[in-house]
Amino acid sequence: MPVRTQDYTTLAHVLIERLRGKLTQMEFDLLEHDDFESWKAELARAPATLMVNPAFDPAYCDLSRARVLQLRAGDDTVGVIAGKAIDGDFVELMRSGALWYGREAGAAQQVAVSAPPEVPALAGRLAYFGGLWLHPRVRGTGLSSLLPRLIRAIAVRDWLPDFLCGGVLEALAIREIPTRVYGYAHCVQIGQAVHFPLTGKKENLFMPWESLTEWLALSQVYLAALSLDEIEARVDPSHQDTIGARTVVAERQKQSMA
Repeated sequence: MPVRTQDYTTLAHVLIERLRGKLTQMEFDLLEHDDFESWKAELARAPATLMVNPAFDPAYCDLSRARVLQLRAGDDTVGVIAGKAIDGDFVELMRSGALWYGREAGAAQQVAVSAPPEVPALAGRLAYFGGLWLHPRVRGTGLSSLLPRLIRAIAVRDWLPDFLCGGVLEALAIREIPTRVYGYAHCVQIGQAVHFPLTGKKENLFMPWESLTEWLALSQVYLAALSLDEIEARVDPSHQDTIGARTVVAERQKQSMA
C-alpha cells in the first residue's frame, strides 16, 4: 500500500507529542519560535560553541520558513537547534554557498563539494537543520538525540520535505554521530580538505541525509524503542540515564553562591 501524506503528518504529530512529553518529564521548558536574532544572540554568548551557523542568520538568508527550538532550565537556555525549508538541489546549494549565505553568497563562499554516485539527486522541497548547541551541563543526557529528531518531525509536520539534510565536520562523522545519535539514514563524505567559509579552514565535510520515506521508517522504529525504554524505566527507575532541569538549576545556584 502506498504511503499517504497523512501517514507522514500523523507520525510527525505523534513523535512531537512524545518528545515534548519527554522534555517535560525532564523538567525542561521548550520554546518553538522564529526569532533568529534571539537565536544568534544566544549562541554568540554560549559557552563551548564552535560557530554560529550563517544559514540561520537573517542578515544572509530568507528565514520565512524556519524554526528555532530553544530549551530552557529555569532562566537559562541550555540547548538550541534550528531548521529551515528551502527549495532546490541540496548539493548545489552547498557548492554555491547559498545554503549558508543566501543572497550574499559569492565566489568567497563557494565550497568544492560533490556527492558520491550512490546518492540520488537531493532536489525539490528540502529541509536543512543545524545550529545544534547544548550547554556542557546537559551533554550526555540524551538531548543530542532528542532535539534533532524533534526538529525533523516539526519540519515534516509543517513542510513535508522530499529530503531532510544537514552538514557536519569530520569530528562528528567519524564517530557516526549523525546516524547513531541524530538518527539520519545516511551520512556521506562530500568534500576532502576543501575550504570551508564557516570555519575559514580546510575541512573534511560530510552530509547527513534521508528521504521522507526513510524518515518515516526510522521514526517508527525510534518510537517503538522509546516505548520500550519508558516501560523499562517504570519497572527499574535506574534505567533512565537523563538528568532534569531542576538539577541544572541547582548546579547554577551553587555556582552563583561560590
